[in-house]
Amino acid sequence: MAVHLGFSTKVQKMSIKDVPFGKIGGGALWMAEGVDVVCCGVPSCFLCQILAPGEDDASYYRYLYIFQCLSCKLPQVVRCQLHRENPFIQEVTEESKQGEEELVDDWNTESTPSDILKLLDKPIEPQVLPDISIEVLEEDQKLTAIVNSLYSLNLKNEMEIREFYESMEGGVESAGEEKMVDSNEEDEDDDDIGIEEMEMEGKEKRDVAFDTMRWFVSYNLKNPVIRYCKGGKLLWYSDKDRPEVNPSRCKCGLLKAFECQVLPGIIGLINDENVEFGGLYIFTCPASCNQGYSVFEQALYHPSL
Repeated sequence: MAVHLGFSTKVQKMSIKDVPFGKIGGGALWMAEGVDVVCCGVPSCFLCQILAPGEDDASYYRYLYIFQCLSCKLPQVVRCQLHRENPFIQEVTEESKQGEEELVDDWNTESTPSDILKLLDKPIEPQVLPDISIEVLEEDQKLTAIVNSLYSLNLKNEMEIREFYESMEGGVESAGEEKMVDSNEEDEDDDDIGIEEMEMEGKEKRDVAFDTMRWFVSYNLKNPVIRYCKGGKLLWYSDKDRPEVNPSRCKCGLLKAFECQVLPGIIGLINDENVEFGGLYIFTCPASCNQGYSVFEQALYHPSL
């Protein structure tokens, strides 16, 4: 399956009846009734919502709503979905019946950027503050290949490590290499023992996942906020303090599977200085089972360094 990235973009004031591909910050656009998301006794902070339609009419309109508790920092994710025929979203259905192209699409399809952005292709109304929406583009295959290669990387094999960094075209150097360069500039007379000690210290401080994340963001030029990789590999924020990946079971009995992650680039778009994370990883029912309008899914929190 293709991997897609979501980037922030300012658009006209959004309505759920326009079926936007995503919304960042502000208030959630619920499809029907709203859902109370409370943790530590207080409402959690709304981060974003992502349009991710299911594979049948029962989950045709499907959103993932992602929140974070500002006290304990734990994330919550709510999956909301409606049948293709429903009393809440009528405009798109009626337009499609008149022969217009249906624009509700899955991030895992091979849609072109122009197809994906048609829903957002309307002028901003005057004197109306724009919302922050999500622009969806397919991830570069090189990025996907490098992220996947992290899972087979032998961190004890220096040759593999060096080749991995070289595959990133020198965009990020290892901590050990940087430390050696700085030291050599300060004192060219270090003996072999000193260099070996610095190399050892550099290996201990090296954070391959964090270096990869830094390169990943710089490679994309503008900061991505969502990485949608249904059934694929997580892009870890760091080698340190990783949460345990232990998917829970849905009420239907299926083991939940990784669907997408929220990247730290979104933090600056949320008007709350208490929002903090290195990565949020969303696991959902792979069948999008029908447990009613809303279901709480599983989310993992990776703290920032």
